[in-house]
Amino acid sequence: MPASSLAARRAAAIVLVLAALALAGGAAAMDGLRAWSGEPEVCPFRARHGVDCLGCGGTRAFRDVARGRLATGVHRNPLGAMSAVLAWGVAVAGLVGLVRGRLTPIVWTAVAGTLILTVTFVWHAVRWWRALPPGIDLW
Repeated sequence: MPASSLAARRAAAIVLVLAALALAGGAAAMDGLRAWSGEPEVCPFRARHGVDCLGCGGTRAFRDVARGRLATGVHRNPLGAMSAVLAWGVAVAGLVGLVRGRLTPIVWTAVAGTLILTVTFVWHAVRWWRALPPGIDLW
């Protein structure tokens, strides 16, 4: 086996393990960090304005999609849901890269994921902005 193929397999294995860890425990880790830091369970933006911020529901959406509940996750928070979809894509790309001994699937997944997350963020931000109550003072 060529050295470049072996290095690619090792890198792909690392990517696969990290993506699997994110899917298995990422949401729980975020909840744990929030509890450890003493942050309130209620979003400060929501407490002040009475409406969700752009990130509200993102951790729960990630958890839903990580467990296979795509529609529920997208309904909670499209950005959190697409982050989990990307994590699944990276896991699959890592597995393919491990089997083939190439990093190309991981690179293409990262490029596609960056584009998808950018579009999702803009779409979610526009929907959020349009749903804000009239006269709300954000600043």
